[in-house]
Amino acid sequence: MKSMWHAASLIIALPLVLLGANRAQSRVGADLIVFKEISGKKIAFVRDLLALNTPQDDRPSQVDSPRKSVRYAEVDLDDDGTPEVLLAVADAYHCGSAGCTVYLYQKRGERWTFVTPIWSDPGDLLVLGRSDKGYRRLIHIYEDTNADRPGKDGVYPRHYELLSWTGSGYSYEPVTFETFTRETTP
Repeated sequence: MKSMWHAASLIIALPLVLLGANRAQSRVGADLIVFKEISGKKIAFVRDLLALNTPQDDRPSQVDSPRKSVRYAEVDLDDDGTPEVLLAVADAYHCGSAGCTVYLYQKRGERWTFVTPIWSDPGDLLVLGRSDKGYRRLIHIYEDTNADRPGKDGVYPRHYELLSWTGSGYSYEPVTFETFTRETTP
C-alpha cells in the first residue's frame, strides 16, 4: 500500500508547474496540494493547532514526533488572501480503519481556529477554482487498495470525490472520471 506521505504526484496525467513550497498548479484549472514535512518553529505551531480539536485528556500523546507523523500545507480556500492550514496527521490517535485524517484550520484575526476534518483516505487533493458558499471546491483522488485485485496494468481502481462546502464542512460526492475532467477544465 502506498504511504499517505508518498510524494504528492497525481495518478493521472496532468501537467504540473511548481508554484511554491506548498502547492503545485496544473494548467487545467486545479491546484494540487503538496504536503511538506514540518521542522523548527512549525512543530510548536502544529501542536497548538492540533490542541484546538483534541480533547484535553488526549493532548499529551496526540503527536509523539511531529516530524514523522504530521505533514503541513497552506492554501487559501476562501479567497480572503490568508491561507488556511491543512494538517495531515498519521499516528495512532488520528488514524483508524478508514485512514488518517486531514484537518483544516483558519486564522480569524490573530487567532487560529479549527474548521473541520476534510478527508481520511490517502490520495491526492486538488483545489478547484469554483466555490460553494465561500470555500473552493476540492477533488480527492485515490486508489482503491481494498479492491479484490489490481487491474491488468497493476494499478488499483481510481476513485474521484468532489468535495463541496456546505457552510460548516465539506460534503463528499463520488464522481466519474468525466465529471472530474469537466470540473478541472477551465
